[in-house]
Amino acid sequence: MTDPDIFHRVRRQLWRFRDALYERLGGKTYREGVFRRILAQNLWGDAESLSGYGSGWAATRAVREELPRLFQRHGINSMLDAPCGDFYWMREVVGVLDRYVGADIVPDLIDRNRERYGSDRVSFICADITVDPLPRADLILCRDGMIHLPTRLIRRALANLRATGSRYLLLTNSHGVSGYHDVPIGSFRPIDFTQPPFSFPTPLDVLLEDDSGERQLALWDFDTLSTR
Repeated sequence: MTDPDIFHRVRRQLWRFRDALYERLGGKTYREGVFRRILAQNLWGDAESLSGYGSGWAATRAVREELPRLFQRHGINSMLDAPCGDFYWMREVVGVLDRYVGADIVPDLIDRNRERYGSDRVSFICADITVDPLPRADLILCRDGMIHLPTRLIRRALANLRATGSRYLLLTNSHGVSGYHDVPIGSFRPIDFTQPPFSFPTPLDVLLEDDSGERQLALWDFDTLSTR
């Protein structure tokens, strides 16, 4: 390993350590502040959506086309979208559902979504998916949420989502990606949840988001998952 490699490795470790310390001391307030700053400064850098380039119109084409079909295959009429982000592309999908609830940790974003998109069947709540009580639904969608959390918070979020009593989890999964590593809150890395440290079983259903087959939304029954 070269000197620059050692420097960057130590720098990443210090970054993760500092983040874990701040999160332990600040809890939900710290987590909210991280994502509030990302949205306020558009740090994910997408011209269309505050939720990042993965939420733009082109990036969500397959999802918008295939989600209603997945709902139909599995008898899904209600959904909790956590985190929901700015609802940029989801507004084109929710019409097929009887009930939609979007949850996000940033209060200003939730206020904006309520004002623009709230209705009898579409509602939004401000919530931290790692600790706050969340409503039950036929399915919980967590698209591009876990990739921004360190491992300890992913486990906490999975347990909290399972506690809703919802049946299905539809989760961003990077099929075949190896070399899992931890990150500070708000950073990101691809995760294959069928590999360690999570080792989920084979998904019940898969929605491919790109031609490579790597980026996908994978469906699991909560009863088959270990959240420890």
